[in-house]
Amino acid sequence: MLNLKRNQVIKFLEDFESKGTIELLEGASKEKSDLIASAKKRGILAEGSRDLGLIKTIYLFTDQPNDNGDMISSAELQKKFPQIVGKSMNVNHKRTLIVGVYIDYKFILKEKKAIAYAIFFKSIYPKLWEKVKAFKNRGKLSSSFEIWSPENKRKIFPNGTEELRQIEIAGGALIFEEKGVTPAFRDAKVLAIAKSQLAKQLTESCMVYASKYKDKEIIVANQNHFKNEVEENYQKMLEEQNKLPVIKCSNCEKDFESAEQTNIKCPSCFAIVNKAGVMIYPPQIKNFKMLCPACKIDNWLIVSNTEEAAKIKCQSCTKDYLIKFSKEEKSELLDKMTFLFIGHATCPQCSNSVSVEGSSKMEVTPLTCPSCKLKFIFNRAKM
Repeated sequence: MLNLKRNQVIKFLEDFESKGTIELLEGASKEKSDLIASAKKRGILAEGSRDLGLIKTIYLFTDQPNDNGDMISSAELQKKFPQIVGKSMNVNHKRTLIVGVYIDYKFILKEKKAIAYAIFFKSIYPKLWEKVKAFKNRGKLSSSFEIWSPENKRKIFPNGTEELRQIEIAGGALIFEEKGVTPAFRDAKVLAIAKSQLAKQLTESCMVYASKYKDKEIIVANQNHFKNEVEENYQKMLEEQNKLPVIKCSNCEKDFESAEQTNIKCPSCFAIVNKAGVMIYPPQIKNFKMLCPACKIDNWLIVSNTEEAAKIKCQSCTKDYLIKFSKEEKSELLDKMTFLFIGHATCPQCSNSVSVEGSSKMEVTPLTCPSCKLKFIFNRAKM
């Protein structure tokens, strides 16, 4: 049975932060191929996936005494190290924010080196992944393990020494050094992580580790390292990432949210506006159909539009054109006659065919597309 003093375990975790590194597995290599094969055995198809980030953590056991003379037993802790497989990876020890899972490990015994591999859910946390890379490049990203010990199994001696029993590796964390948050050891580094991304969704088996352990039974390096400010700052960051700006369209006065930065299309009137809501192009409702004479593509931006003419730009080849709408000359005899008109119009939004019925006296017919519910005007004179 593995029984260690609390300060021994904390020293191990601090030592891990100090000497642990994380590398990027980029390009073709035997190690990357071996990891892909290992992941495949576990049902994780990492090869060629754009949703999976591969993280390699390296730790060198030291067997050196700390300042109090306590020795870290690498032999005993190595026995527990394989428990990392299947455990969750979180951010700043916020155990409800699972961003990945550890999938494999290996030892290089001669060097007393332990290696753990994890996957990061890039497609679920794309902005957080960009932050991981940015903090890595600035040398502000660290990694940390978490060790669990049931409180009712601990033994406390008269001198206050606390002995931990039935310890288990509970998972790990990525540590962002921001807004005054600094890991116990500044030499801890994260070097990088692979170009691949996980194709599988986060499963219930990954989520179980967020609720398996009580917070007071989790031991991390430097217990005073994580303050309420860290939680608040991180929560604020997530809220800012998820919050979309509200834009008021100057053309139709409708409010809407958009993640776009330029050429924002109003979902109500289809005008193109900027981030302030000011219209820069009129409603993109095309009452004409033509191919670009230069590139033969039907992909137009309406720059300006009137009843008589429209200025348009081909968005494929950027050619500009001025088109004019001709009007049919009226016949006096035909003016005295009324015809029943039955035909079809093309929805300018979804290109669905919409039935049109009316008389020859009605040049303009209001229509509603049955597919996308867009309301638009059908002008028979511009057919």
